[in-house]
Amino acid sequence: NFNQAKSVLDTCLANPFLDRGMSGARQKKRLLLQRALVNDALHQYDTAIQDATEAKKSDSKKFNPEQFSKDIDSIIECFDATQYQGDSSLRPSMKQHVFIAGMPRSGTTLVEQILDAHPKATGVGEFKSIHVMSTQIQRAIGSWSPWPTSAKGMSTVNRHRFADAYESELTAHGFIEGELFVNKQLLNMRLLGLIAMLFPNAKVIYTHRSSRDLAVSCMLGNFSGQVHPELQSLDGISNLLEQHNKLRAHWDQVLPLQTLDVSYEELIEKPNEVTLEILKFCGLEWSDK
Repeated sequence: NFNQAKSVLDTCLANPFLDRGMSGARQKKRLLLQRALVNDALHQYDTAIQDATEAKKSDSKKFNPEQFSKDIDSIIECFDATQYQGDSSLRPSMKQHVFIAGMPRSGTTLVEQILDAHPKATGVGEFKSIHVMSTQIQRAIGSWSPWPTSAKGMSTVNRHRFADAYESELTAHGFIEGELFVNKQLLNMRLLGLIAMLFPNAKVIYTHRSSRDLAVSCMLGNFSGQVHPELQSLDGISNLLEQHNKLRAHWDQVLPLQTLDVSYEELIEKPNEVTLEILKFCGLEWSDK
């Protein structure tokens, strides 16, 4: 009962304690985003966006679009075509890995869950080990430069070392079943350069969705302002999409990985047909599961 839910949320949001301290601010954000979803369900779209904007107002100030663009440019500059040329000593992993790269709310979870339902595949969700590794490379290999430059020209020995560490962490977290591991970490698009260095036989699924639907869904979503300041305003989401597309165009030119594009809308409209394409790309037979 959406009207009853809205009434309850209105009462909760009238609580003066929500204006006191960080705990109150966090609760207020959650309640406003819940009310935004209720208003959206009631077709009160302008009010829904107003609630979401109010909920994310303070976190949106943490996003610096100029610095974000520079960070993406640094990744592009570091991971050029020379990183992947003429290194025949790289051994392919004994395991199969698929990395899903897409904007938030573009269908990354749906594709991962479809594959996870297959008996020979294991979805590892937003397993963040490679992102953590990227922050530790400088110290681990004694580089003078921080990420991403620390990864440039990384030795074959260190590539194998980090690849083995990732697979060991999967096992340590209980991801041991199946022949194929599917990772949908939201930062994968920014990590594909490193992923290609560690797993030269990995496959990438790019997910896409209508930009406007994606922006509204991100705006109504309760993303951490600390981790994702770019998802706290429509301007930030638009900037992220622009940088996301710029990075994708670069990866298309330099990465040796096999890729597949999946449209969220097509997956919803033709689930069997698109699922067959995904399974074929991953080297899996159809399963009724």
